[in-house]
Amino acid sequence: MPSEPPDLSRIIEAAWIVDLDCARVVAASPAGRSLWDGAWREGATLDAAMPAIVELDRAFRRAGSSDAVLHERVLLIWISEGVAHLRCRCQPLAGSGRKVLVTSIAMRAAGGHLPGLRAAETARAMLAHELRTPLSAIAALADVMKDERLGSMGNARYLVYANDIYESARHALSVIEVMLEDDAGLRSVHDPACTNLHQSISRCLSALGALADNGGVRLESNLAAGHVQIAIERRSLTQILLNLLSNALKFTPRGGAITVETRRGPDGGLVLSVRDTGPGMATEQLKRVRAGMLLDSTAGARHGSGYGLPLVRALARSAGAELDILSNPGQGTCISVTFPPDRLIEPISGPS
Repeated sequence: MPSEPPDLSRIIEAAWIVDLDCARVVAASPAGRSLWDGAWREGATLDAAMPAIVELDRAFRRAGSSDAVLHERVLLIWISEGVAHLRCRCQPLAGSGRKVLVTSIAMRAAGGHLPGLRAAETARAMLAHELRTPLSAIAALADVMKDERLGSMGNARYLVYANDIYESARHALSVIEVMLEDDAGLRSVHDPACTNLHQSISRCLSALGALADNGGVRLESNLAAGHVQIAIERRSLTQILLNLLSNALKFTPRGGAITVETRRGPDGGLVLSVRDTGPGMATEQLKRVRAGMLLDSTAGARHGSGYGLPLVRALARSAGAELDILSNPGQGTCISVTFPPDRLIEPISGPS
């Protein structure tokens, strides 16, 4: 027998019971009914593509149908004024199908209003949502092509391209999922995954191979012996590599080369470097770029260092690594990410 849904009439906080199967508000507390001009009153049908509904659906599937309280999270809500963010707790209701109790923990008084997101945050959330659908289609079609489910491709290189398209689309989707999941500033903390560094390097070099060929640039690697396992999320490592490689491609002239290298650091850690044969930088320019590394990603983008280093540095530091850059005019640029020994799951071979 399904259990009775909780009575929300006595709850002070804004709270709702949402049926994910039909994206409908089943019940709402007095504060919930008055919020957003009654947009989430009982019986209201919500847009199934709203980031909040997408996130609730994903959270429900992760938790199964258990009655455990899910992690605190921020939901992005579409309202008439634009987009609002709601910090809340979410709890699947056992024995009631796919219904979820959503309780605000950011607002206590009925009739209170949560601030809308800044214009840039609104645009970012909407862009992420709009990109997800075509990227999902690209990934699905590339998956069919790389497995040759409808017949032979007839050319081995096409199979490589199809796999690269699939991997790139999956990476972009994972980044978008993070944007939708914690766009308002909350991020769930997880133990870092164990990622094969050299496999990630191989995938990124393959993904950018066609661009390098078109630009007349050689992509090379000089990797430490062994299968290096490192404690970092695969998505973060991929983003670091793609940013460094794509920027090196931007500044390396036709006939030049880009080399990805891994080696043992002096302290037993690991150094990952991307070296190009581009024009390099004079001392003052290098100082400006290094100063940009100290800025947050938004400020760095505004100052336009040209390397996307603030983002790479933030991702590296989240994994306990440090970023450095060496460059001289006419001698190219080398950007290194140094991971401490405790981030290596398996030791690497070779001289430091």
